Amino acid sequence: MGLGAHPWAKTALVTGYGVVAAVAATLYGALDGHEHGGTLHAHGGGGGGSSGHAHPDAGMLVGGLGLGLVALTWFLLPQARRRTVPGELALCSAAAGTIHFAVIRPHWDEYVPFAVLFAVVGAFQLVWATVVLVRPARSVLLLGAVVNFGVAGAWVLSRTAGLPIGPDAWTPETVGVADVAATLFEVVIAAGSAASLSSARRGLEAHLTRAAAQLAAIAIAVTLLVALALL
Repeated sequence: MGLGAHPWAKTALVTGYGVVAAVAATLYGALDGHEHGGTLHAHGGGGGGSSGHAHPDAGMLVGGLGLGLVALTWFLLPQARRRTVPGELALCSAAAGTIHFAVIRPHWDEYVPFAVLFAVVGAFQLVWATVVLVRPARSVLLLGAVVNFGVAGAWVLSRTAGLPIGPDAWTPETVGVADVAATLFEVVIAAGSAASLSSARRGLEAHLTRAAAQLAAIAIAVTLLVALALL
């Protein structure tokens, strides 16, 4: 089954599942953030959230939902699309979006503008993942590159000099597993989108064999599962 037949209906299916995963991740983030006293920071990095997880079973469940989102997106891809750069970028975007939703509620207690920002970025990444599968146009790829490069850049600033806004302005935040995973996904999306806009795309896809594409999809899924389980 591929996106060739009834593409928008299948895109709606992926989006609907994405909403379920986003809501579950948000609720889980609220539960975990409450247990840790609201110490989660940008992209999920916290002051010890991965060292004494309060709800490991719930973490695995939410990780499984995120994994299901990636698996569903991958399953609906036509065989030919699975060996394209936009196909892999869609998987990365779905994974990054799921992680962002998991840190909305803790940020709401800490600083509301950050929570709103994570909600907007997460929603964008889930929607972009479905759109780029159906229509990997230059405008879509350019938007993905710009937004994800900006988000990754903000993370680097938050972990080095600190952000200029918020309750702890200009104070570097702790690096965590989930925030590193989300940033890694974003860097791949930005770089892959930029490459797809140039002549480098053909060279990349020429070396993207079916086995390599499958291994990449598995790596993305496992990274997402581990990141959410250790949030």
